Amino acid sequence: MSNNNRELSQFASRITVDDTTSTVSIASSLNLTGGYPRFGIGEATPKNSLHILVDTASAQEFTETTNGGGIFLESNGSSTTGGYGAAINFTRLDGSSHRRKAAIVPKQFTGDGESVGLSFFTANRNYGTNSTVGEVLTLHSNGMVGLGTDDPQTQLDVYRATAGTIGRFYDTGSNGYALYNGGPIVGLSRISNGSVSLDGLLFQVGIDKSLSDSYNIDETVFCVANTGVGIGTDNPDSTLNIQSQNPSGSTAIKFTAPLNQPNKLQFHLVDGTLDAEIKNEEASLIFFTDGNTTPCERMRIQSDKIMASVDFKPDDDGTLDLGAIGARWANIYTSDIDLSNESKKDKGGNEVDGTWGSYNIQEGENDLFLINRRSGKKYKFNITEVS
Repeated sequence: MSNNNRELSQFASRITVDDTTSTVSIASSLNLTGGYPRFGIGEATPKNSLHILVDTASAQEFTETTNGGGIFLESNGSSTTGGYGAAINFTRLDGSSHRRKAAIVPKQFTGDGESVGLSFFTANRNYGTNSTVGEVLTLHSNGMVGLGTDDPQTQLDVYRATAGTIGRFYDTGSNGYALYNGGPIVGLSRISNGSVSLDGLLFQVGIDKSLSDSYNIDETVFCVANTGVGIGTDNPDSTLNIQSQNPSGSTAIKFTAPLNQPNKLQFHLVDGTLDAEIKNEEASLIFFTDGNTTPCERMRIQSDKIMASVDFKPDDDGTLDLGAIGARWANIYTSDIDLSNESKKDKGGNEVDGTWGSYNIQEGENDLFLINRRSGKKYKFNITEVS
């Protein structure tokens, strides 16, 4: 009898040793008691209750079609859809009772026994001291993952049965425990191989108005697509597309600054140069444009007036009106008046003799003067005092 046979002779009725294949078979149960019992497989001096040493250099290599060296946990029960196989249970000894607190179990997803995934169970405070556990994580045989659901329909399904925060993301680089590597906390990317369309949403947040118990967004709050960002729409047609969800009209964008400080909407060039700015300040809306080094104020809109720091000019000569028939300005306060209908010289001139002219009206202390800018002649208005 070999050394292995002599060491295990006390369990001879339960253990079979095959020296030709270096295997040991246990017919029923094996109970090691006393002190700190340790059982070694492939290890002569086990460090823990169960110590398994696999010589990966000589063991069968693990591949998609071969088992590889290690633990082989096998079930011989029937294959039924939704059925579970041999489990790894984690328990806590409570007096003489073994309280199960967690388990990892293979799960059948089809009745043929070929589509097998893994289910993870835990017992939280709701289960008290009994051995009831609930499935919290499912790895489907098709590679889909379910958190809080045992039937994931997408690559990652996260379900919470009660109200509350579902997920949080942290970057600990700010507190000194990790180094910031320049990457995003959460990154989303769709990669095209030339034949796969890049259309569709990368990210979507919305509301399920149909009160369904599964993923169903009826009203988009925020989305990211390859065409841009959408707020209130799932089909952004620009870099930022904001659409109000209130058909009767509502605030689409609201700016709120702390401590009554002004809000700014800035426009920058590709090189970072500030090109223009719109700012609110003390119930005023102020418009700035490039002033070489810093934007200069061009127009200010207040509750009682509009003030400009540049000329108001039409886009083309003789094409725009100031006021209209039935919508006239009450009074015009100005200094000199320059009159010219030169834009009509090639369009038939004036309505009286078909010519065009250019005149300037200026004020004197006691008279009004008219200057012909084409001939240079000067005239005085004949003014009669009436009061």
